[in-house]
Amino acid sequence: MPSPTVAALTALQYLPVPVLVLSSEKNVMLANEAMGRLLGIEFESTATEGLTITETLMGKSMAELGIDILQNGSPILVSWEVGFHFLWTDVMGADRGVGFSWFCSEGCRRR
Repeated sequence: MPSPTVAALTALQYLPVPVLVLSSEKNVMLANEAMGRLLGIEFESTATEGLTITETLMGKSMAELGIDILQNGSPILVSWEVGFHFLWTDVMGADRGVGFSWFCSEGCRRR
């Protein structure tokens, strides 16, 4: 019988919804097959090389993957590093009554 961790990772791998897990350095740690399809990577093409989708994407940043941040359907000119920083600040500050408006029209500023 597999461990709960192995069972959970296996379930994530085959979910029909794209899943992307990032490290604290904002690089890919895990990507499932649905995410690979979304990015145009077919499982069969990586399998012939002996690689999984995760191994193909491992260590890449969001910018390297070509994923842009959208607001109202239009890309915004904020790097993922800046965006994640403000999201983290907003989430961590929420329980203390402080935070940032995430990607507001005039830039991120205190509420």
